[in-house]
Amino acid sequence: LSNPDIMLKKDGEYPTLQPMHRIFKLDDLEHLRGFSGDWIVSAMPEGPRAFVEKKDKKVTIRGDFDLDKETKKNFSKISKKNFVVDVIHSDDEYHVIDIVEYDDSDVHDMSLQERIKILRGTMESTENVLLPAAHNLRLTDDVGLEAIIKDLRKEHERLVLRDANSTYMKGESRHPKWVLYDEGQDINLMVLDK
Repeated sequence: LSNPDIMLKKDGEYPTLQPMHRIFKLDDLEHLRGFSGDWIVSAMPEGPRAFVEKKDKKVTIRGDFDLDKETKKNFSKISKKNFVVDVIHSDDEYHVIDIVEYDDSDVHDMSLQERIKILRGTMESTENVLLPAAHNLRLTDDVGLEAIIKDLRKEHERLVLRDANSTYMKGESRHPKWVLYDEGQDINLMVLDK
């Protein structure tokens, strides 16, 4: 199962990608290696995640929540092109955090910086569908990282720090170049046996 293409062959389904690392304070980042030094820092609201796909005028969902008719209509308004986006549902809002397909082409293997350009440059937020913007996403380097985190934490509790050069790694469940910044004490565990 180390070959991600095996997972992609089954009806094109794949898991939503989670950060591999979690830090509780920025100093914890010094223990992690292998990053380019360019970061995209964005809000990571808590809530169920799913892929939302628009194909022609039809909007479908693969994931942990459903969409009502009005929300499907709002998703169809964000772009005239076909797309598959990674979405978090939180407080009656749908936060688009990434894109894996655009205009009938795979974009998951493009750098995050290029994928964000697609989201910000070719799509528009609607009433309850929110795309990355200045209020919830910033591009920085190692030098400006602390200031950006401090600024975004004024409005957002959880942030995800993603290497700007990272791809989506479709078919994997955890990304080694994505870091969740959350000061809370909750941790994710998997029960293996009872």
